[in-house]
Amino acid sequence: MSVQQRTLDCKDLHSYLKTLPAAVLDRLYNHPATCLAVFRELPELSRIYIMRILFVDQAVPKAIMGSWVSPNSAKELEDIVKLLTELRVWQEVEMQGGLKGWLLNPTFRRNLKGALLGGGNEWSMKPNTDADPKARGIAVLDEYAMGRWECVLHFMVGSHQHEAISSDALQILQHAGLMKKEPGDNQLSITKDGFQFLLMDTSAQVWYFLLQYLDTANSRNLDLIDCLGFLFQLSFSTLGQDYSTDSMNDGLQKFLQHLREFGLVYQRKRKDGRFYPTRLALDIAAGPKKSMLNSLNASSQATGYIVVETNYRVYAYTDSSLQVALIALFCELIYRFPNLVVGIITRESVREALKRGITADQIVSFLRQHAHSECYKEPPVLPSTIADQIKLWAIERDRFLYKDGVLYNQFDSQADFEILRNYAQERGLLVWHTLNGRKMVVTKEGHDESKEKMTRGVRRGCIRLKGAIVGIDDEDDTTFTVTVDMKVFHLQAKDAEEREKWIRGLEDTILRHAQLQRRLDPNHPTPTMQDFDKKLTETDSYLQILIDQVKALEVRIEQGNDDQEKMRLCSIRDRANEMLESIKHTIVLLQIAKNTTHPVNGVQVAAPITFFQSSPSDTLKITNNQQPVKVNLTNEVVSVIASMEEVPVQTGIELGAECVERRGGNVECTDSLRQPPVISLEQPPGFYGQRPLALEIPETSYSSSEDEDFFDATENMGQSPTLPTPSTKTLDELETSSRNQSSDTVDYDALYEDSDEDDLGSMESHGSVVTHLLSQVKLGMDLTKVVLPTFILERRSLLEMYADFFAHPYIFVGIADFTEPRDRIVQVVRWFLSAFHAGRRSEVAKKPYNPIIGETFRCWWDVSKDKPIAENLVSDGPVPWCDANQLTFVAEQVSHHPPVSAFYAEHYGKRISFCAHIWTKSKFLGLSIGVHHIGQGCVSLLDYDEEYIITFPNAYGRSILTVPWVELGGSVSITCAKTGYGATVEFLTKPFYGGKKNRVTAEILQPDRKPFVAISGEWNGAMIAKWTDGKTEEFVNVNAMSIVQKRVRPVAEQEEFESRRLWREVTLGLKFNDIDLATKSKSSLEHRQREEARIRKEANEKWETKLFSLVGDNWIYDKPLVKRLAASGAQQ
Repeated sequence: MSVQQRTLDCKDLHSYLKTLPAAVLDRLYNHPATCLAVFRELPELSRIYIMRILFVDQAVPKAIMGSWVSPNSAKELEDIVKLLTELRVWQEVEMQGGLKGWLLNPTFRRNLKGALLGGGNEWSMKPNTDADPKARGIAVLDEYAMGRWECVLHFMVGSHQHEAISSDALQILQHAGLMKKEPGDNQLSITKDGFQFLLMDTSAQVWYFLLQYLDTANSRNLDLIDCLGFLFQLSFSTLGQDYSTDSMNDGLQKFLQHLREFGLVYQRKRKDGRFYPTRLALDIAAGPKKSMLNSLNASSQATGYIVVETNYRVYAYTDSSLQVALIALFCELIYRFPNLVVGIITRESVREALKRGITADQIVSFLRQHAHSECYKEPPVLPSTIADQIKLWAIERDRFLYKDGVLYNQFDSQADFEILRNYAQERGLLVWHTLNGRKMVVTKEGHDESKEKMTRGVRRGCIRLKGAIVGIDDEDDTTFTVTVDMKVFHLQAKDAEEREKWIRGLEDTILRHAQLQRRLDPNHPTPTMQDFDKKLTETDSYLQILIDQVKALEVRIEQGNDDQEKMRLCSIRDRANEMLESIKHTIVLLQIAKNTTHPVNGVQVAAPITFFQSSPSDTLKITNNQQPVKVNLTNEVVSVIASMEEVPVQTGIELGAECVERRGGNVECTDSLRQPPVISLEQPPGFYGQRPLALEIPETSYSSSEDEDFFDATENMGQSPTLPTPSTKTLDELETSSRNQSSDTVDYDALYEDSDEDDLGSMESHGSVVTHLLSQVKLGMDLTKVVLPTFILERRSLLEMYADFFAHPYIFVGIADFTEPRDRIVQVVRWFLSAFHAGRRSEVAKKPYNPIIGETFRCWWDVSKDKPIAENLVSDGPVPWCDANQLTFVAEQVSHHPPVSAFYAEHYGKRISFCAHIWTKSKFLGLSIGVHHIGQGCVSLLDYDEEYIITFPNAYGRSILTVPWVELGGSVSITCAKTGYGATVEFLTKPFYGGKKNRVTAEILQPDRKPFVAISGEWNGAMIAKWTDGKTEEFVNVNAMSIVQKRVRPVAEQEEFESRRLWREVTLGLKFNDIDLATKSKSSLEHRQREEARIRKEANEKWETKLFSLVGDNWIYDKPLVKRLAASGAQQ
């Protein structure tokens, strides 16, 4: 019993190129020799396609290219399309009109044309113009090549007849797994792969050896692209022609010496200016796909030495100890003469070879390949009985065949079992099955397909939808959740489109049955039409009372003498009139809806409408050749009905309080406004129609973005009966309370320095608020006009939160202290990974204030323990009162549509700065909120003229129905164009099943894009680095580092639009849980900004930023350190 034997994987050229990164392939195609070598080894149909489109500079539609072959060749066409795509020879593109087409790689096209027509980049190999006085013939080169190559093979079989090999060759043999050191033994011994390697033909051996060498090129400080290009040039060289080394760089000179040692080139001395390619290098690009036609051992009839008889005797006519050693791998040697060795193939000798890893096919292939020339005269070359017996001995050893598979059991029914079994059997996925216990095994490759069939075709259970909430995950567009009865069910659709259908269907079902349940509830019977008429009459009565109160307010305005009091009363009157308009329109719309569902005598009443009476106590008659209907309505409602004759009914979603434009606020009360409204049917038909029937959305909003962000909202979120009862204070009491809150008695600086945020606890305690919030949104919609409760706000602006990127300033400024670029990129990654934990003051998710346009924030950190010196102040820096040894920071809200925050930090003494801009796009995900951060940052090191471009991860607020928490997710890149170093960082969101929160992984890359260190851990905890040399260490631990508190100028000394001064009243209200004060203060700020935006729009003026300017797609600080130093001549 044995596990199926592993065969040594020796890739051909194309298989090897597929393993290379796309960037390496693109660079590789920059040389004509590479393109010609790749083209030469392509299948014939691939070469035909490339030649047809070689001189076409635009994409060719798939339909046209598909018509170039017959339908019978469709499979062959599919194979070459896959091959050319994987090799990046061409790529699929979308053409005008949505057509798909193939476009030849421009670099490949240009250099292949250069190879075929002439031109392109110069070749590193150039023939010598002067004759070699000591020229070597082809026979000498052949002898040299085989001699050098056999040195390696002799070493592997343990023969000491040849000279020792170099340390480079030893490293490659170990790296390839052909030889290894046993524990406690310094001597190398051959492995199973090594035995297989010995029986391969010479061309395959050389190609495999070179692949392993190229895998170690970077550790030898060699450029992989240069090495591959030189090998391809060798494959096009002429045997016996000498070539010059003058045009070769130092790396290629070093590579040439290694090829010389392996026998691929001949060079008399290391410093000799010429070399000769040997036969081993001529067809190197073909790899093992085909034997070299002109190789030393390709012609078996000329160089064969083995004769095998049907009695299992083997005669080897050779005096080579290497060839004798190879035969001894699978034969028992009986006699040995000067030029003849006699052996016998036995069951034991073959089984011993099989134990060493050699396969039966390799033994048979070796005997045929090296058969004596006399054997070709009477085929078969190898007796069939010998070949069959060797394979039978191998099969005898491998009576059991092992396959990886997946066991399926615990089927709910026999029908479910048979459906999946038949499905797997039809597709060749079934390995084994039994009816006893309903068990089956499918192949490992077919597990996913079988699992999908089982989950689709078999009912796995039921989910109750009553009171359920549907959620989605923004990281995966196929999964969604259903939360009900304190349980979360994780479901997966086939694709995003199918998930969308399921979500919409589930939401509609949940809503429809919820409404049906309310109608069937015996405690809340369905209202009758009499109840409707009764409520409508009551509403009309209350409306008349409200109208009378507004009239009394008008009288008070006329009789008042205090202008300030009049302004305040005018504002109240205007808002009351707006409320009156809404109530009147609501009554009319309800009456229309009643008439639609219960028409008069079975016929719906339609326009035109005729009015007869105007007294509130009289009746309104509606005639349309039908029986008159009498409904008691006020004159106000009658006027509205008249005005609606030409006004279309507008529909829309419920708007947040910030979205409603406040008309009439802070406007001087004119004489016309002092007159009470005159309500009469003689007024023009469109009098009340001047006002729209729906609330207006302002053209610009200073609460959030126009498209993708969400509002900071007031606590007043509509008139839902489940919401908290509004305050019953009178207007005078509110004014007095506001005046008594003197700013002189409040220490605003202490409010901001107090970083302890109140715990929200479970959101279930705010059930009515959350229910109202969820009623406004659907899955996947943006949160522009969604009302968010004020109690979830964090007591600081978003601009101030961005300053927490520098909570560990020593790490950031320490980037400039390293002299090596490799160390600098490591420090950049260390600072980046430590920059996020300080931004969250607690585990609970709270949202900072959305900055208003023009808002700024300044702060600084004391990096040095020395006190600032007046003579050392950087007066033209971001914070003019700081000196050269302090890290300074400034931020500005530069745009609101979209909402863009720009910030800049610098350390003058270290000559390092950071400039970034971020704007957010938010999306509702059911049980969470996703915030995508769009933008980038740039770390500038002036002393090294380096810039590190950084992107930012996305943020997610999870579990918004229970205890909300924040996590980061998404891929981030860090790149330096000058040094070529970079990094990739992956913030991992918590998976559906198991897993940990706040996971992060990172790889720091060399210029050749190969990682030299891998980092993993938690971005709010410890992160571990594993280096390629095997060393493991703690990379950074944010819990073990103290946060350096930023320093901010006192609120009283700040400018009007600085964050802490701007939001001080909101912060005060949140700190002392005075939600009314916080909401009122925030609304006042936003209303003022809307008014300023309206004035700018009417004057056709654009907003002018203070500190940053838009350059291309990036917001750049107007006075960066590099610009100031250049202006002062201080930059070296």
